Amino acid sequence: MRLGGPKGEHFAQSLQSLNAEYNEDVSSIIWRKLLINVAINPIAAICGVKNGELSSEPLLSQSESTMLEAAGVARNLGINLPEDQELIQDLHSVLHSTAENECSMLADVKAGRETEIDALCGQVVSRGESLGVPTPLNSMLLSQIKALR
Repeated sequence: MRLGGPKGEHFAQSLQSLNAEYNEDVSSIIWRKLLINVAINPIAAICGVKNGELSSEPLLSQSESTMLEAAGVARNLGINLPEDQELIQDLHSVLHSTAENECSMLADVKAGRETEIDALCGQVVSRGESLGVPTPLNSMLLSQIKALR
C-alpha cells in the first residue's frame, strides 16, 4: 500500500506495529473463533458469570467438552484444526486473558436482547445433524439459551 503525506506516513507506521499474518485458510480461522465462543459464551450466560469463572471445575470441563464436540463437527466438514490439546490450551489462554470480561451473550441475556446462540451452537448443531455427527452438548446449550429469552 502506498500512502502520501505525513498522515499517510503515520498510518503506514501504525500498520507496521500490528502483529498480522497472512493465512489462506480462512475457514480454519473462523472455526477456531467459533470454537472459543461456543466454549465460553453460552455457559457464562447460563451461569451468569464472568469468563474467568469458567477456569474452575466443573465449568472448565463443560467448556472444554463443548468446544471439542464442535471441533469434531468442523473436522468432519474438512476444516483443518490443530490437535485437541492445542485447542484446549487456546481456550485456557482466552479464559485467562479475558477473566474479568462479561461475555456479550451474558450481557444480551441480562438486557433481554437476542443472543448470537443460533450463529454459534445453532450452527454446530445444524452442521452436525447434516453430517450425522451427534452434538448433545451444543444442542443442550442452544435450548437453554433460547429458554432464557
